[in-house]
Amino acid sequence: TAAVTVDAVAAIEAAKPDVESLEQARVAFCSDSDAQKAVNDLLASLPNELADADTATAVRRGLALWCAGREREASEWLAGSSSAIARLFTVRSLVAAGRPLAALECAGDQVPDGATTAMAEAHANLGNADELDALLGSIDGADKLYFEGRAADLAGEHDDALTKYQAALVEDASHTGALFRQAFALHLYGDEEEAVAAYRDAVRKFWRGDRDM
Repeated sequence: TAAVTVDAVAAIEAAKPDVESLEQARVAFCSDSDAQKAVNDLLASLPNELADADTATAVRRGLALWCAGREREASEWLAGSSSAIARLFTVRSLVAAGRPLAALECAGDQVPDGATTAMAEAHANLGNADELDALLGSIDGADKLYFEGRAADLAGEHDDALTKYQAALVEDASHTGALFRQAFALHLYGDEEEAVAAYRDAVRKFWRGDRDM
């Protein structure tokens, strides 16, 4: 809701944002005009050039850009900070922007708190089966089933992968990663009608705010 976004914006301005409020603000931004105004007003109040901002201001702008779904820009503004929340959202932004290798380089040897699924996505996208497998024990629920599907795909076990994606969707019908991968698998199997329906569902839910996969 817009109220959640206003709270998140206030937290960003006060340099005390939390992950949950940012995620809720991002979802609200995709569908609520008041939420969009709150985030855009914050962006308008901050410098447009990275060279004109100190580190704390850069983090505030980076987090606001992430809420607005502008992941590539967000990663550039957040990258200069070593704070935990900046590192987390840098990694998530880089993965969402299609830069998995940069995300892994940013994370270094230790997965930032809250970034496990983003790191798993990065390894899956790069075909790093062993690294993906090592992270599965730290993931649960629909995400675990989804990444088990990604691992099965990397192993060439595409039937098992499709079963895992479908199981993930039983647990979470809004899991966009599973929806996209299920659609791709259905397309490969020649089930065009179901594949198109799954792609449309995934795109609709993606634009409602779940963009990490």
